[in-house]
Amino acid sequence: GGITLTITAIKDGNNQILTVTAKKGFSVSKIQAIRTLQNVLDAVEIALSLDCTGSMDDKANPNSSSTKSRFDAQKEAALKFVSNLIILNQDPNFTNKFKLGVMVFGIDAKWLKVGSQDITPESGITLENIKNIISQNMGSTRANSSACTQVMDATSVGSPLSKTRDYFQATKKSKVKQIEVMITDGEPNTRIPDSKCQPNVFCPGYTTDPLTNLSYCSPGGNEYGWQCYNYSSYAGNDELAQQTCVPLARDFLKCTLATTKQSIGTNKFGTRDPEVDAYTVTIFTQPPGDIKSIMTKYSTDYYNASEAGKLTGILDSVLADIKAKLSSTIVSRVIPIPQTQ
Repeated sequence: GGITLTITAIKDGNNQILTVTAKKGFSVSKIQAIRTLQNVLDAVEIALSLDCTGSMDDKANPNSSSTKSRFDAQKEAALKFVSNLIILNQDPNFTNKFKLGVMVFGIDAKWLKVGSQDITPESGITLENIKNIISQNMGSTRANSSACTQVMDATSVGSPLSKTRDYFQATKKSKVKQIEVMITDGEPNTRIPDSKCQPNVFCPGYTTDPLTNLSYCSPGGNEYGWQCYNYSSYAGNDELAQQTCVPLARDFLKCTLATTKQSIGTNKFGTRDPEVDAYTVTIFTQPPGDIKSIMTKYSTDYYNASEAGKLTGILDSVLADIKAKLSSTIVSRVIPIPQTQ
């Protein structure tokens, strides 16, 4: 005779058990898959970093007639990401476990705010409120994005990673999973001071704010009082500034993205907690080789959007991966059970 298959699925506490029974005559075989949800976690804290540099003004898809900018595409992706977190928090397996903080970056990085309150994962600000703040403060260009004009305009990809690292170190708790997600369309050309990533210097690849035309290196040129590294060698000349600052910016990215167990050079290691996952997303038609190498080597997972319109799908994939890693599946063969007819 033929083979009879019976499939059963049950939920037993935090376990989801799928059993497939194959029966042929007196022979019975069972395969069982047990998916265990890690509800021992009290919370999953995510820090989402959004690129606020002027290059995000460019078209989301340069080959399209649409005038949608990269800022528009990033905003749509971020809003969908928050909406998906809201849905996950309604899942009985993850009830209200996902918490979100959002920051923006250029040279420096800053948390988005509700009034004077930073939107950090522990702020208690609701996901619905966070969606509203993103909608209101992120526009189609840097100039009309009130959140973006709060940070200086050049690309220090290490800045949001550094700020997130320090935040997660200060707020680390048992039974809380910490995750960083960062989007950028630029190659690192700038670094900021960070005593954990030597040299502890400020080196801007572009020395002048394009909106205000003020030099970041002049007295009072930045709100932090940072002095520009080796400024006399490139004063007023951005090409020379990049020759000095780009290598430092790439090293800064390595230092902030790599974990403390990953080597970034002779007797040098990264500064990210190995228990913190880092998802990096770039927007390049073709990622520069050195940037792709750094992101691939040191990120938990690295994604590239060949055009910004793909960001929404990529963040969907990031969240699916996060969800999958919060559970584990064990497949086993059950000892055959003698059957009588």
